[in-house]
Amino acid sequence: MSRQYLGERGYLPSVSALRIRPAKQGRGKGDIGLSHDQYRSST
Repeated sequence: MSRQYLGERGYLPSVSALRIRPAKQGRGKGDIGLSHDQYRSST
């Protein structure tokens, strides 16, 4: 398969790099990572 064929169908990787940034302070619940199972079972 040619790059043109794949590009026309959206299968080529993005030109820009993936940039994962940390969340701003205060987003989400702070203790879920420590007690994930307990949090999920109580909801």
